[in-house]
Amino acid sequence: VYSGSNLLYRHGDMAGGADRLHAEEPVFVPLAGHQPDQLLMLRIHSHRSNVLQARIGPAMYGSRADLQLQLIRRDMLDMLIALVFFLIGFVALILYFINRGSNAMLFFALFALTMSLSRLLFSVRSAGLFVDDFGLRLYAREPLAGMTMYMFTLYFVQAVRPPYGRGIRILGRALLAGGLLFFAAKLAAPGLWERHIGLIADMQRLGFSALCALCLAIGALSLRRGAGSEAKWFIAGLSCYLLVNMAGHPLRLYIERNIGRIGWEPIEYVPLLIAFLDYSLLVCTVFFGIIAFRRYAKVHRKIRSYNEQLATWNRTLESTVRERTRALRNLLDHAGQGFLTLDERLVVQQEYSAECRRLFGREIGDESFVGLMNPDRPDERELQADILRSVFARDELQREVCLSLLPADAEIEGRRVSLQYKWIPAHEAASGRVMGILTDISEQ
Repeated sequence: VYSGSNLLYRHGDMAGGADRLHAEEPVFVPLAGHQPDQLLMLRIHSHRSNVLQARIGPAMYGSRADLQLQLIRRDMLDMLIALVFFLIGFVALILYFINRGSNAMLFFALFALTMSLSRLLFSVRSAGLFVDDFGLRLYAREPLAGMTMYMFTLYFVQAVRPPYGRGIRILGRALLAGGLLFFAAKLAAPGLWERHIGLIADMQRLGFSALCALCLAIGALSLRRGAGSEAKWFIAGLSCYLLVNMAGHPLRLYIERNIGRIGWEPIEYVPLLIAFLDYSLLVCTVFFGIIAFRRYAKVHRKIRSYNEQLATWNRTLESTVRERTRALRNLLDHAGQGFLTLDERLVVQQEYSAECRRLFGREIGDESFVGLMNPDRPDERELQADILRSVFARDELQREVCLSLLPADAEIEGRRVSLQYKWIPAHEAASGRVMGILTDISEQ
C-alpha cells in the first residue's frame, strides 16, 4: 500500500509468496503515515489470471472500529440465513426423535444443519475478526459441501419420490466422495491445488449448475406425476435458488472470459449474483420453515391421537380394575370368613371384608390389630405385638416360625373365632403385609 510513492504497508513476501492473502479474510492497513494530498494505491502480486480471483476488495476507508462494524453489518443477512437454517434443522431433528416413522425428517434436519454451518463458515466474513478460522474454512469447504449435497439428494428422493431415485442416491454418494477427495488433494498436493484453483472452481460451479438443472427437471416431472404436498412445498421453495444457480454460474464464467461484450463487468456482476443467491436462499428458508411446521403439526396431531387413545385405554383399564375389585370384594364378603391385612405398624388396612365388620361390630380400618384382638389383656397384647414385629424383621424361614407362635383362636365380642395368618411378599404390595383370616366357630 502506497501513499503517493511512499510505502505505507506490506503484507507478505512479494518474491517468495510467504504470508499470502487469504480468500475472504479482511486485512486492516494502518494509514498513520498517509498524506491527505497523496493518492492511496494498492499493489498486488498474484499468479492467478482470473480477474475475479485476483481481485482484492472491496477496499474501505475509515477507523478500525467502524470498518469492523461495517463488516458485521454486511454479514447480517448471512447470519440470519444461518440462524434460520439452524432453527429449522434443530426443530426437525427433535421431531425425528419424537416420531421416527420416516428417515425423511432426519435427512431434512441434517441438510438444514449442514447448510447453516456452511453459511456460517464460508459466508460470514466477520468471523475472522474474532477467531483465526482460515485453516478450517480451507479444508472443510469441499467435505461439508459434499455432505450437504448428499443429505439433499437423500431428502430429495424421500420427499419427491422421483423416477431414477437409485441413480440420484448414487450421485449424492459421488458428490460426498468428491468432497472428501478434494480434501485429500489439498493435504497431499497443496501447491498443485493452488496452481489449478481457478480451473477447479470453474468446474465445481458448472457441475453444481448442471446438478441444479437436473433437480429442476426431475422436480417438474414429479409434479406432473402427482407429487405429495410436502414435495410441492419443497420444489416450490427450492426452484428459485436452483434457477439462480443454474443460470448464474455459467453466465459468470461467460462474463469473465468475454469482458466488455455485455453491459456487466465481472466485478459488478458477482456481487449481484451473490445477492440473488442470498435472497433466493432466504426464500428457501421460508418454504423449509413451512415444511418443518407442517411436520410439527402432523407429529402433534399424531401425539394427540395417541394420548387420546391412551386415555381411552386407561379409562377402560380403570373400569376393568374396578369391576374386578368389586367382584373380588363381593366374593370375599360372601365367603363367610373375615379377611384383613396389617402393615409393619400393626395397623389394619382399609381393605377388609364384610365379615370383619360383623365380627367386631364396627369399622376397624386404621386401628391396632393387637388392640382389637386383646382389648383387656395388655400383657398378651404386648407379646403378640413383639411376635408380629419379628415377622416383619425376619427372613422367610424365621417368619413362618413366628407366625406359628401367634394364637390360633380368640374371643371377639362374645364369639369364638379361629385365626390364620399368611405373609404377603413385598413384590405384591407396597411392602410386605400380614393377612389375617378370621372364621366364626361359635356354633361348632
